[in-house]
Amino acid sequence: MQGNRKSKSRRPASRCYRTNSRHGGTLPMGKDADLRVNAELLSESESRLKNLKREFNNLGNRADDMHSHWGSSEIADSMDEFVDNWDDYRAKMINSIDTVGKLVKSTIDGFGGLDGDLTKGLQEGKKK
Repeated sequence: MQGNRKSKSRRPASRCYRTNSRHGGTLPMGKDADLRVNAELLSESESRLKNLKREFNNLGNRADDMHSHWGSSEIADSMDEFVDNWDDYRAKMINSIDTVGKLVKSTIDGFGGLDGDLTKGLQEGKKK
């Protein structure tokens, strides 16, 4: 096991929300919430997706470097075809990773803003 991995027994912090369908709003709740948002997991996922995207973007076309090692022209042609297919699928994966990353970021921003709005509303309610 790598030294930088977090222990599985540690529970990440989560925010809890309960939808209030009569008023269309959202209320902060305790452990009986209808919806739990694990902000730490979302942030970690966003970071990992950024790293994956960067790694896939940094994978250059190394076929030219390897061409002399492939031997016969039949093998070289097959490997060229494989590399071309890999480049196409890599581009699709980068696009998918980017899309999921944007969705995760949107979720973080949405619940972060909601959490701030709820906190502000509760503080204003206590002042009255």
